[in-house]
Amino acid sequence: MGNSISHKRTKAPSQASKDRPPGMEKARHKQFFSHLKRKKPSALPRKTVTQLKKRCCYVSLDFQGDICDPARHQRACFCLGNGCYVHLGSERFRCPEPLFQPSLLGHPEPGLPTLAFQALQKIPTTLRTRLASTVVLAGGSTLFPGFVERMNLELKEQCRRHGYHALQPCLVAQPGRGTAVWTGGSMMASLHSFRCRWMTRAMYEECGPFLVREVFD
Repeated sequence: MGNSISHKRTKAPSQASKDRPPGMEKARHKQFFSHLKRKKPSALPRKTVTQLKKRCCYVSLDFQGDICDPARHQRACFCLGNGCYVHLGSERFRCPEPLFQPSLLGHPEPGLPTLAFQALQKIPTTLRTRLASTVVLAGGSTLFPGFVERMNLELKEQCRRHGYHALQPCLVAQPGRGTAVWTGGSMMASLHSFRCRWMTRAMYEECGPFLVREVFD
C-alpha cells in the first residue's frame, strides 16, 4: 500500500537518471514483478520465494540513488536447494520498495510513512505527542533490513514538512513483530468475553467472507 512521498530529494540526479525517459523506472518495476508472478513449469515454489525474500531482500535508504548507481548494489547469491543458484542485484531492494512507493506498481494509495503520518494527524492534539513516541511496527515486511531506518526517516520528514516540528516519532520494533498480529489476535480470541464473536468453519463455509463484516461491523 502507499504512494511515493511527495517531497523532493536535495541530491542532484545522476546522468543516468537524466537520460532515462519519464516513467521508465515504473515500467521496469512492473516488468520485474510481473516476471515473478508468471506461472511456468519451472516457477519456484512459494516457500522458496519466501525464503529468498527473507534472506536476501532489504530496504534501500536512497532508492533512486541506488537504482542509478550499480556500484552500490549489494549483490547476493541464493541457493535454490536443487543445486542451482540465483544471482541478485537491484532486485534485492526493488522488491520491498512498493511498501514506500506503491506507485511503482501503478497503485494510487499512500505509502506506509504517509499512512502513519495521516493516522497521527487524526489523533487529538492532547494525545498526539505521546502516541507519536510509540509508533508500533508489526508484520513480516517490517523485518526487512533497513525498513525501520527508512520508515523513521520518512515519517520524521513528513512531520517536518507539514509543520509538526514538535512531533518526534519513535518507532517500536520488537524482535517478535513478524507474528505480533497473529499473537494478539489469538490472545483476544481466547478471552471469554470474545466468544460471542467467534465464527466456526461451518459458519464461514455456509455464509462466505461477508460474514466477517456482519459480525464485526
